[in-house]
Amino acid sequence: MVSDADPVAELAGLCRALGDPAAGLVVAGEGNASGPGPDGTIHVTASGSRLAEADERSLVRIRPGALVAALDRDDSDEEWLTALLASRVDDTAARPTVEAGLHAVVAAAMGPVYVAHTHPVHVLALLCGERGAELATQRLYPDHVVMLGETACWLPYVDPGQELARAAGRELHRFRASTGRWPRLLFAGHHGVFAFGGTPRQALDTTIMTEKIARITIAAASIGGVTPLAPSEVERIGSREDEAYRRRLLSTS
Repeated sequence: MVSDADPVAELAGLCRALGDPAAGLVVAGEGNASGPGPDGTIHVTASGSRLAEADERSLVRIRPGALVAALDRDDSDEEWLTALLASRVDDTAARPTVEAGLHAVVAAAMGPVYVAHTHPVHVLALLCGERGAELATQRLYPDHVVMLGETACWLPYVDPGQELARAAGRELHRFRASTGRWPRLLFAGHHGVFAFGGTPRQALDTTIMTEKIARITIAAASIGGVTPLAPSEVERIGSREDEAYRRRLLSTS
């Protein structure tokens, strides 16, 4: 469920929370975000904007369908930039984030959601290591399952921009076909994490929880190793009615 509040103000607030230096999720101009707009459009952060200082002027309204259509072509970098600029509703607005294509793909696939893309310190430490993919597949304790789902999407490193958008689109639809639902997270190796939520708070909570899991993983590895929950236990937690009820409350609060 997407909030009925002003989506532009809510997205700007999400950006500022993601950019809070104390959270350790991004530095300077790192990261980007998106949220729903009217008439099938979405708002995305402008290229090079600082999330910590975001306001309505930091956001660009684009037509996601135009970028999804462009991804079906084999555009050069120059042609992709032309498509990126042409997707703006206001052609005098700032250039959208380089990851606007991925945000467009998510909107086209999943509908009106908030997307938070960050480079958390401990998450990135794992994504740059040999076992980064385990962030997507292993689960460590019950609330890990409740808040982040039973599994997530994983992509090895892909060139940011249109190539990453194409790869993400394929992985999202593969995940949906395999599990019957959309993921709450997409991990991009050597890059960062994309968190999806029906509300800004859900996207933020998912991001913060992901960083918490990374910290736990690193701490456990330093004192002997990580012992994830058994698949049967993950399935049990994921199917419990009481946990589903709590998850619904968290997602709409």
